Amino acid sequence: MLEDNSTNQIVIRQMLLQLGYQSDVAADGVQGLQFAQQNRYDLILSDLHMPLLDGYEFCRAWRDIENLLNLPPIPVLALTANVMQEEQQRCYDAGMNGCLTKPLPIAKLEQSLAQWLHPERSVSCLESATTAIEHKAIADVRFDRDTLAKTVGIDAVDEVLADFTQSYRQHMPELVSAVSSGNMAQISAIAHKLKSSSGFVGLTEFAQSLKALELAARRQTGDACENDYQECWQHCLSAARLVEQLL
Repeated sequence: MLEDNSTNQIVIRQMLLQLGYQSDVAADGVQGLQFAQQNRYDLILSDLHMPLLDGYEFCRAWRDIENLLNLPPIPVLALTANVMQEEQQRCYDAGMNGCLTKPLPIAKLEQSLAQWLHPERSVSCLESATTAIEHKAIADVRFDRDTLAKTVGIDAVDEVLADFTQSYRQHMPELVSAVSSGNMAQISAIAHKLKSSSGFVGLTEFAQSLKALELAARRQTGDACENDYQECWQHCLSAARLVEQLL
């Protein structure tokens, strides 16, 4: 798994363990290439936006290595917090086999892994997937320890929440500072980073407000977008105040 967000690393690793899979974790595409050349993996999960070498560059480089060494291709699935069609097409153009949207319900992960690793079991996995977990996570806007425990395992809940809290304490002041200075690129980048980990721990309302802020910052090219951007930021602040009460 290639993922630079530490909270996401813990959550996805625990989800894989819950489903019976072992995994190695790389924090960027360069480390991912090193791991892939040193080990033989059945499947690779890759974030798209990482330092040093992003997910697109990683996959293109790995496909070149496979071709050069005449290796059988390993399925590569993108992990993305964006569902825009253009980004999904970029994944396929880079040589990826599919896209998984973060936050990722464990039932969806199980189904996708079965499709690529155990195609004979993919239908039964789809039928038996625990959709109640997914529905509850979407409806809940606060920390839901029970649902999180089912996703990562009860022993990992405190580790996940502690890591998210540390990440939140680091990045939220950075986001406030970026908003104060009007740095739209930084606002978009920080909101994107906080968005997926917030969704993973069940803070749906906060994740949604961050997503809206990220998109508004990307669109902010003139005065016409100012009201939309400011409204998104106020929603984000309101949700953040709720988060503060929970940490």
